[in-house]
Amino acid sequence: MDHSSAPSPPRSPSTITSSPTSTQLSASQNPAAAQLPHLPPLRLGSLHLNKCSFEDFLYLPTSIFGRYELEHGLLIARPMANTVHDRVIMMLLTIFSERFRGKNTTKRIFTAPVVVVHRKSSRTDQPQEQHSSDSSQSDPRIHLEPDVAIGVPLTAEQSARVSPRSQQVTFPVSNPPNLVVEVTSHNRERDLVEKKDYYAWARIVWYIIVDLDLPHRHTSTFHPCVHVGKLRNGSYKWRIYDPGQECQIPFFGKQYVDDLLNPIDAKLIAEKNVRKEKNTRAQLVQRASAAEDRASAAEDRTSAAEDRASAAEDRTSAAEDRASAAETRKRKHKERARKYKEWARSHGAVVSDSSSAQSSPERDRSRNRARRY
Repeated sequence: MDHSSAPSPPRSPSTITSSPTSTQLSASQNPAAAQLPHLPPLRLGSLHLNKCSFEDFLYLPTSIFGRYELEHGLLIARPMANTVHDRVIMMLLTIFSERFRGKNTTKRIFTAPVVVVHRKSSRTDQPQEQHSSDSSQSDPRIHLEPDVAIGVPLTAEQSARVSPRSQQVTFPVSNPPNLVVEVTSHNRERDLVEKKDYYAWARIVWYIIVDLDLPHRHTSTFHPCVHVGKLRNGSYKWRIYDPGQECQIPFFGKQYVDDLLNPIDAKLIAEKNVRKEKNTRAQLVQRASAAEDRASAAEDRTSAAEDRASAAEDRTSAAEDRASAAETRKRKHKERARKYKEWARSHGAVVSDSSSAQSSPERDRSRNRARRY
């Protein structure tokens, strides 16, 4: 059978070791358990703080044991999600789907994906009583399952290069997601304190915490908010948004904190955000069209001014041509007058510079002679 196409059947992890207080497998899964009637029955979360190897962790059946994360070779049980927790996740899925509907993007959104982190060797807060000979403790890999993650999944060619067991990892160390979202429940301290270091080690750029901060049994004060962290120089720089404010979240756009903390209907909220985005886009298109119209009108005015300047140049040129023609006529007139005077003097006629010095008959005779000449 091709293991790359068909998942292996769930099996009990062989390296899970039980402490005296942990619960063993049921008789249907482990025949030896039938001989131990004094042990309590199997329940979700019963393997909390038990040792487990990374390889066996990938085959841990969540339907039987519940959801776990693997940290330093120990299983960390994830608490059961509440209704508000599930609504927030569904709303985020709907918003992402509506925003990127019909768009060509390689980014995908996942719920409870497998994210692998390499722990740093410089971390000194590990339990000292753990034995270095235990392979589960020496394994530097940490397995985390954020509520939501957005990133580029492995291609089919990349998945074919790894073992069938490793194909269950959504984001290996070499391919971290771009963004993770944790919606707090009763493990909020782990989301707020521990995981921010792990996600920073994995070089995940954005870490979003929707802190529901549900009221606990022993306290009546709580402060829900949204934390938006961006990775800078190996650690997250945080901005905290309180109820009544609007926050900007990558891949999700602008969201009201109240909608994230108390999602009544995820689909209606997503549709409202999509309508808002479409209206904003339509307004931008209208402003761009108006700017283009103003630019076209300015070009028309510039063209008209150029036409008027060209017409003025044409009129100036025509005036210069007329002035040149007048100057030419004036020169010709002076030349004819000079020749007439020379002819008159050569024939003994009296020529006066003033036209009034000649009588009218003399002027007529002189003009006739000049014409004949």
